[in-house]
Amino acid sequence: PPPPPAWRSRVSDAAPPTTSTDPLAARPDHPGFGGAIIEHAATASEVAVLLELFRRLPAARKEKEACADRSYFYDADGWVSRRIATVAARAWGAAAANVAVAPHFRFLNYAKRGGRLPAHVDLHRVLDDGSRTTHTFLMYLTADAAGGATALLEAR
Repeated sequence: PPPPPAWRSRVSDAAPPTTSTDPLAARPDHPGFGGAIIEHAATASEVAVLLELFRRLPAARKEKEACADRSYFYDADGWVSRRIATVAARAWGAAAANVAVAPHFRFLNYAKRGGRLPAHVDLHRVLDDGSRTTHTFLMYLTADAAGGATALLEAR
């Protein structure tokens, strides 16, 4: 295979310091039960590499009016997927080999202040091997003191 792009060579295999909390531990009836908030899931160099990747991706054509531009990335060689599996496994106390991560990634860019997605439930995706996704992984690549919140919906 061809060598990785030069900008990607900055990715560190060092484990970042992670702490995880389960915001719904006392709510087994909540649809988000079993999820985790993982702080410091990536090193500064990993975030820098992902930001550079994001900046190189073209924005997808908008199919409908949206508050965010979307860019898509397919992790053909698995470098992002393996990292996410390692971080998720650490948070759940599992072996990384037991965590499967879909290779399809979507970057959302909220260019205008106050942009947001409407309330929704993430649906599973069926992967090429027929398996289904079970969790959504969100990573904030930039900090914004006036935004960046995620609200967990209540079951109705």
